[in-house]
Amino acid sequence: MDKKELIKNLVLHLKKSKMIDDMVSYINQEIPKTIFPIAKREGLTINEWVSSVEDDERQHTVLTTTRLSYDGVKTYLVYCANKHLSKYDGAKIKVVSLNEIKDVEEVKGIAFDVVFEFNGKLVVIEIKVTQSKDTFTGTTHSTSKSDIFLLISLLINRTKKVVENEKYVDGLFAILLNIDNNKWDGEPSKNSSFTSLNFLSEVDYSDFIIKGSLRNKKKYKEIIFE
Repeated sequence: MDKKELIKNLVLHLKKSKMIDDMVSYINQEIPKTIFPIAKREGLTINEWVSSVEDDERQHTVLTTTRLSYDGVKTYLVYCANKHLSKYDGAKIKVVSLNEIKDVEEVKGIAFDVVFEFNGKLVVIEIKVTQSKDTFTGTTHSTSKSDIFLLISLLINRTKKVVENEKYVDGLFAILLNIDNNKWDGEPSKNSSFTSLNFLSEVDYSDFIIKGSLRNKKKYKEIIFE
């Protein structure tokens, strides 16, 4: 099975397992506990909190996205996804711990965020999280990143007071893609470079979308949250 077919099959089973829905529940639960706990303590919205700690409005989405990425998406995958995936009997899927793969040749020298074991195959993945409707951005610190990307866009209600037992994720888009370096705008280097990715209107991505959809605009597609 080639890489494209492997990813298509993994996407199919991630959709059937409803792992992304479980991730959304986790993020809603953790926003007042571990993602934006100071906003809860001070009785603030997410926007009010970020405005109090960062005066540059251009950095507000960057700062909140970083929190949602590390304390939300990535923490869920490392600590919680396997509990959910263990209940799915359509395929054997699990998130592999770093200790389990530290000596595995196929991951040596590759920069990544998470590794899935899918029916006995390792799928090494870089994660990008955004709050944008059309663009994924990142700072590339390595020329040897994985070429399989889990791209997640979150539609977050940042104007609600942060309290427990509330819903903050109003929508989510998730897609798993094999992306060559030349599909990212910006040249990666050993140090740092800014890169961005848009979905081209002429490309059909439907086999790789886990949740949400895309609609054509002019040159690029726009994200439809679900």
